Amino acid sequence: MANHHPVYPNIRQPYWYWHSHKLFACLLLLVISLVYPIPFYGQNALVQISIQPATELRADFISDVDVLFVYDNALLNQLPFTQFDWISSKEEYLDRAGNQLELVQFRISAQTELQQVLLSQQQNQAIGILVFASHEDPVAEAIDITSETKILLQIESYGINVLQD
Repeated sequence: MANHHPVYPNIRQPYWYWHSHKLFACLLLLVISLVYPIPFYGQNALVQISIQPATELRADFISDVDVLFVYDNALLNQLPFTQFDWISSKEEYLDRAGNQLELVQFRISAQTELQQVLLSQQQNQAIGILVFASHEDPVAEAIDITSETKILLQIESYGINVLQD
């Protein structure tokens, strides 16, 4: 009688049989965490940024793309959110911000191949991640990609298209 399960006294099954649902749940969580990697620390879940030009760009197209990693809330609130304001005062903000602002720049032409943005080791601590492009309308606002995980920035002749990668 000692080998019987207390709830089902007439069924004799090994101990692992009654706890297999726990094993299944652990394995399921492991698989999900491998398929959808989310950092266990930090302010954002970004793990990958790719950049590529759209196929219909004219041959002489060139644009500079700035990806900003902002590590300070006060600085995030002070940053300009239009393309013109950012381009015209970029050096001033970079000098003033010190290590609270990290800039990754790319020059994109119509012939550029798909590029992976090299993310810094502290990028998961960024409270804001913004994207500007020099070819956009001067009043175009920054693109906020803070809440994204894996994205493709497709450079169009009129601006930037953000796609899930």
